[in-house]
Amino acid sequence: MDAGRFDALLRTLSAVPTRRAALRALAGATVAALGHAALGHAAGREVTGELVTECSPNGTRCGRISDLSCCSGRCVRKRGTRKKVCKQAPEQGICDIKFDACVGETGSTKDCGTLGGDDCKCTITASGYSRCTDFAAGSLNCMACTTDRECVDYAEENLHPRANTWKCISCTECPGTGAACAASCPTPCQPGGAC
Repeated sequence: MDAGRFDALLRTLSAVPTRRAALRALAGATVAALGHAALGHAAGREVTGELVTECSPNGTRCGRISDLSCCSGRCVRKRGTRKKVCKQAPEQGICDIKFDACVGETGSTKDCGTLGGDDCKCTITASGYSRCTDFAAGSLNCMACTTDRECVDYAEENLHPRANTWKCISCTECPGTGAACAASCPTPCQPGGAC
């Protein structure tokens, strides 16, 4: 905010308003709040499991109120600046936050493994990152996890292969828990590669 705008704002706030001016300010604040709520709804995935329909690709600026969420779910500060940009999420492959096999909505599933079939599907981790997850038997367990560490510990205790790739994913399809521990896809498709 430049100095002129700041001074004008202070003058406006310090003046004794008329009823009409107070009503105008209240109406303006209401419209601004509704607009902000609408932008927030469009920019991210809601807690209810609703999926976004648009997102920003990797390399795009993010983090401002008018920006869409990153397709990877990962918005990080660009080195040496205060700007933020969308970056590839670990184990993302060709997935993005528009697809989540654990939501159970029509059109929300996307296969992401190079071997085809239903073994690898896009999901969203508890930290909000898009990820190619292994759905093969024994690679996913519905449980009330909140951190990736809990899932790695679970996989190690139960002697699962690739225990270090297990992450906590949001999963509305898991009754009672809303979460699951799952391994990453062993053969994910990569952006720009044949799949």
